Amino acid sequence: AVLLINFSLLIAGTVLDFSKVLGSRFSADINAVSFGKKLNPQQLFEVDRELNADETADFLGKLLGILLSLGFIIIFTIFMAIVILTIAFMIFIRYIWLSFLLILMPFAWLFWVTPYYSEYAKAWWKNFIKWAFFLPVVLFFLWLAVTTEILYPTVLNKSIQFGTTIENLFGLVVN
Repeated sequence: AVLLINFSLLIAGTVLDFSKVLGSRFSADINAVSFGKKLNPQQLFEVDRELNADETADFLGKLLGILLSLGFIIIFTIFMAIVILTIAFMIFIRYIWLSFLLILMPFAWLFWVTPYYSEYAKAWWKNFIKWAFFLPVVLFFLWLAVTTEILYPTVLNKSIQFGTTIENLFGLVVN
C-alpha cells in the first residue's frame, strides 16, 4: 500500500496522459478559427439580397426573407454561444474535480487495501475515470459536429445527384 501511495500521482498521470492523447486526436482538427468558419450559422440562411423597388410584392417578400433570416441567425448564434460557454464551464468543473481527486488519491489507495473502506476506493476510481475521460468525450462530439458541418454540402449534393439519377432511370423505364 505504501508503494501505491508513493506512486499514486504517477499512476494518475498515466491515466490522464492517455485521456489527453485520446482528446488531442479530436482537438487537432478543431481550433478557434476553423471552428468559427465551419460552424457558421449564416450559411444556413442564404437569401437573395437584390431588392428591386419596382415590384412591391417581390420587394416585401425579399425584405421579409432577409429579416427572418437575420432573426434565425441571431437565435442560432446565441444558442451556439450558450452551448460553447456551457462546455467551457463544464471543463472548468472537470479541472476542479480532478484536482480534488488527485489530492485524495493517497486515501483512495489506503481505502483500497482496507476491506471495510473498499467501497470508498471504488467510488473514487469511478469518479476519477469519469472526470478523466470527460474531455475526450466532449471533444469527440465537437469534432463530430464540425465534421458533419463540413460534409453536409457534399452529402446533400450527392443525394440530389442520386435523386436526379433515379428520376432519369424512372423516366427511361416509363418511356
